[in-house]
Amino acid sequence: MDHLEALLSSCTWPSEALWRSFELGILRDVPFRRPILELGCGDGDVTALLLDHVEDAIDLNPRAVQRARRTGVYGRVECMDARQLATADARRYGTVFANCVLEHIRDLPSVLESCARLLQPGGTLVATVPTVVMNDHLALRLPGYAELRRRQLVHHNLWSVDQWREHLARAGFDSVDVRPYFGPELCRLWDLIDAPACIGVGSLHVGAISRRLLTSVLPRGGRARLRSGLAAWLRAQAAKRGLRMEPACAVLLQATTPS
Repeated sequence: MDHLEALLSSCTWPSEALWRSFELGILRDVPFRRPILELGCGDGDVTALLLDHVEDAIDLNPRAVQRARRTGVYGRVECMDARQLATADARRYGTVFANCVLEHIRDLPSVLESCARLLQPGGTLVATVPTVVMNDHLALRLPGYAELRRRQLVHHNLWSVDQWREHLARAGFDSVDVRPYFGPELCRLWDLIDAPACIGVGSLHVGAISRRLLTSVLPRGGRARLRSGLAAWLRAQAAKRGLRMEPACAVLLQATTPS
């Protein structure tokens, strides 16, 4: 759980920082062949903790694109829908990177086909995604609650590992390596922290409002002490629940094109 304090600084709510810390933990072992295209880069803060340079990136949010351009990590960042990749030049990249992005994209099969077409022979799609298994390990084990959380989190593609393999094979990928990084106890802890933050409408939800209030009320030193305390608490809670990763609530996918 390295970089947890830095993540608490950039993430809206502690639950996001918890999840991101486990993403970074598994992504550090991945070789990123250049050039790299990142899908849904956001403001770039998480990627900046992982990679020193990314050649190209896209994101739908104009504000996030402006912030990402200021990180110094990206060679080029465009405000663009991933579905527009269908018109991009083929065979340009060694790696297409999507960190908890693919599950939010409508019409994903066509985007996966574009990713395969954009990759050089032997290139890799590196993606972290939650799986449908997470529905069985939320704070409440009720179908209605799982559907509420799916809508709140805007999960259009909450698939099983077998479904991911099937869709990636149809898109033109030759092999798919799958590694779990977020297990059932961690998922339940995450949901207990995250669900209250999602109460509200649009940008007026508990997480965003609380962060704005804390930022305006607490001095810099107070915010640093709060982050340090939260980081220690999250580490202790994660350790208490163990690091069992199966059944996998989230996985790392490494899908390679034919060489």
